[in-house]
Parts: sequence; C-alpha cells; structure tokens
Amino acid sequence: MDPSFYRVSARSRLSGGLWAALLVTAAISYPAGPAAAESPVLRWDGHIRVRTATSDRTFMPDAAVRNSTELRSRFGVGTTVKSNATVYIQLQDSRVLGGEGATGEPTSGTLNDGHNVDLHQAWLRVTELIGPDVGLRAGRFEVNTGNQRVFGSVGWHNVGRSWEGITLETRPAEDWKADFHWLKRLELDDPAENRDFDVLLANVACSHGLEVFGVLEKDADAAPGSPARLDALRRWTTGVYARHDGGSWDIEANLAHQGGDKELLVGTTLVEQEISANLVTAEIGVPLNTRRPARLAAGVDYASGDSSPGAGKFSAYDNLYYTGHKFRGYMDYFLASGTDGLVDWMARASFQPADRWTAKLDWHLFRTAVDRPAFDGGMTKDVG
Repeated sequence: MDPSFYRVSARSRLSGGLWAALLVTAAISYPAGPAAAESPVLRWDGHIRVRTATSDRTFMPDAAVRNSTELRSRFGVGTTVKSNATVYIQLQDSRVLGGEGATGEPTSGTLNDGHNVDLHQAWLRVTELIGPDVGLRAGRFEVNTGNQRVFGSVGWHNVGRSWEGITLETRPAEDWKADFHWLKRLELDDPAENRDFDVLLANVACSHGLEVFGVLEKDADAAPGSPARLDALRRWTTGVYARHDGGSWDIEANLAHQGGDKELLVGTTLVEQEISANLVTAEIGVPLNTRRPARLAAGVDYASGDSSPGAGKFSAYDNLYYTGHKFRGYMDYFLASGTDGLVDWMARASFQPADRWTAKLDWHLFRTAVDRPAFDGGMTKDVG
C-alpha cells in the first residue's frame, strides 16, 4: 500500500440530510410498513491521497526537471436496501496543488471554484436475480480482470478509470465465476444512425488462478476525416490469464490475440485493415529463504508491432484499457500503444525490511518488436 494512502471506513445508522440526499440520488424506494421501520445500515469509506513527484522522464538531455503534487479525495457510501439489493455512490475530487480548475482559473488562494467534484462510481447491484447464482450490476463502476494487463481501473492515476454500463454476474460453481459486461465508451445519441462506441467484455475465472476473457469493441462512428463510412473499429481480443504459487516458485502470465478490422485514412484513401496482433507476458519468481520476506524474479512483456502500419494488415497490439503504471517499468515511459510494439525483458528483486514496507529493484531492457527508423537514418530496435 502507498504510505501516503490514508483510508478510513465505518458503519453508521441513517441520520441527517446528507445521508438522505445520497440515498434519494440512488433512486431507491423503500417499502412501507414494518420493513421501513428500521433504518438501513450505511457503510462509508474514503481516502485522501497526497503524492509529490519529481520527474526527469525524457530522452532529451536539456529538458527541465518537473515537480508537482497531486491530491485525490474520495468519499463513498453504500447500503443494502433489501436483502438482495445494494447501492453504492463514490464522489471524487482530483487536482494538482496550485493547478487550474475547469474554468482555467487558479483555485488555490483565490475565490474560484474548481468545479472538480465528479461521480467516480454509482451503481446498483441486485443478487439472486434469476436463482441464487445470477446477479446484475448497473451504473458507473470500476472493471478489473486478471492482473489488469488487459482491463484495469488504473488506481495509481490521480483520476482512475470507471465505466458506465451493465454487468451480468453469475456463479456457475463454487470455485468459478463468469461476468458479462456491456460497457458504453461513447454515446452520441444520433437520431439518424448508430455512431456509438460499445465494449462487450466476458471473463470466466476460477479461484485457482485461471481466467479466460474476451473483449469485443465496436466503434460505429466514421474514421477520422472520412464521414462517408461508419464502423471505424470492429476489434475482438481473446486471451487467458494464469497465476500459480507453488510455494518454492510462482508464475504469472497473460496470452492474448487481437483480430477484427479497422479503417485508416491514408491521404484521401480509406484503407480497411485486418487486425492480427498478439500479447505475451510471463514472470517467474522464487522466494528466498531469508529472515524477512524476499523474492527474485525474471520475465518478459511482449506486445507485437507492425513495420507497415498503413498496409492492409495491422499487427500492432493495442494495450486496450490496461493499468499501464503496473507494467513496463513503473516509469510510465511507454503507456501508449505504439505501432512499433514493445518487448520488455525484466529482472526483479524485492525485500520487506519491516511490516507494510517493501523495497524493490527492477532492471528492464526495452526493445521495439519491429525495426523502426533510427536517428542516423538507419533502422533499429533500440529504445532511447
């Protein structure tokens, strides 16, 4: 846990106008009669995170060192309104100390309002919708799969990622769960034709560390600069995540393949590209027999690239909605999905000098997956 991460939680009985307002916002009607005599129990949580960063993250030797402090504040409240219905609301304020508000004016030491409070999560969950093993969640919520290499909520970020949509939650067996998400990335509400961006996600996971997933993205809008045709993107991603702890060793891996097609405007020509791209990650670790917990590990993170990104076949893997900070060295050099791809060879060592503290040392060797133009006019896979 981040040492600057202060979290509080408590339980409280319904009282006061604030709690009532939050529950009214959730649009939940309580039954009349004896069932309404007892007020529901509220569960509330929150955190305030202050993080100062000094960054020289650039390959330009003359670039200035950057310093800034981020402040993220979250407050959430939830309650069970019936035996099988739960509602949760989480407000968030994310800012940089001394930064500008939504109107472009400074908010520190002035009389300006930053208009910065947003709804990070707001959802209703109903369990036992069709029998005891089927439930539904609808609203705005975080979505995570596996180790977040494909789908993640990016908790490190000062804002974090939330989705708006509906999730069908099933538990087909004691050690298995299967969730089916319909997520709305963009709603244009065009009365003439569908131009929305929808994401469908299905993931089946077992308690033994195995998860199978599938993602279907359909961007029904036109390719940029070409309004004549719709369906700019029809991409599917299927894969598997696995983690195993064998006591004397552990392994974590992802394997994914992307297919489908997308449209690319090259000059004045609209090129329809067939997608075929791959992701392979693996990390093997060995715990050390020391007085305090310690671990050594080695691994690779491979995302395929494309040496001819304007051709009819596109083979660069798109990182989708992953928690980028957790991967590729923690330095956020390579968050985006470049067409050159990326190969990250890594070695890691970690040690816990005290409870709740961990010291880590990572070594990374980055190479592009395909050759790219070098500064000297040739081709190279070197980075930096």
